[in-house]
Amino acid sequence: MGTTMDIVGDGFSVHVLGRPGPSGEPCLALMHDYIEGWYSTPDLKVESHARQTGDGNFQTPSDRVLYESRTVTAHILAYGRNRDEVVGWATRLNRTAGGLVTVTVHDGGASTWARGYCQLNFDAAHYEDAMPGTLTVVCDDPRRYGTAVRQGYASTSPEGLGGLVWSADAPRGLAFPLGFGDVARSHSVCTVLNGGTATAYPVITFGGGNPADLRIADPSGRQLRYQGPNEAPVVFDCLSRTAACLGVDRTRYVSARGWPEVPPGGSLTLSVMNSGGGYIEVACRDTYI
Repeated sequence: MGTTMDIVGDGFSVHVLGRPGPSGEPCLALMHDYIEGWYSTPDLKVESHARQTGDGNFQTPSDRVLYESRTVTAHILAYGRNRDEVVGWATRLNRTAGGLVTVTVHDGGASTWARGYCQLNFDAAHYEDAMPGTLTVVCDDPRRYGTAVRQGYASTSPEGLGGLVWSADAPRGLAFPLGFGDVARSHSVCTVLNGGTATAYPVITFGGGNPADLRIADPSGRQLRYQGPNEAPVVFDCLSRTAACLGVDRTRYVSARGWPEVPPGGSLTLSVMNSGGGYIEVACRDTYI
């Protein structure tokens, strides 16, 4: 089958074969065994500064190595047994215009996707059984993502390590019967993986006590803290660095902004704590650039 491609938009989907089928059935097919710009890195977006009294430039920090948007070009053939079928498939591909589409490329046992907007150009040449064209997709987010979602779950633990419980109503201050408070549970930790070659930014969903005082920390000590209402699950998008609840922006309640990142080819372990209990769900995908 070779390389194939799926294009999904608002209310439609199109499958593009690697080549026309042997039975001569009408279809959309790639004219080449490759898609331009899919595996290449986009153009660099790096500012470097020359040394005035020495050779070369000042060293660019790794976090300043950035990329432009990704441009993907696929040469596609609308194929049919007659002109009506050819025009029908070309019209179907025209539905990619006027909105965002998700392009998924299946190649060599791996499937990755990117999202962008399209420009479609068909050749002026007239053929009875085929119409060649070029589909260009501009992806503002230059990353490619794996189709499989990697997930981790953790129940939030109460604050503190436990201890004797004191009460103002007790005769000597010590509550009876004796209790040692809430103790942090072992399942307040979860780990997610990133099998890609670029940093992955997870999406974290939190549901729990309202109002929340949620803290999510990684082994380096970086901490994400949310202190605000959560009448419904709060979603933290670590790529856009925003928090939302029922579609309403809640980023202003994020008081500590150590947004978690999953290193390329590595893993990230998060510990979670909330005074009101609850849970988090962490989701990320293998990420490439």
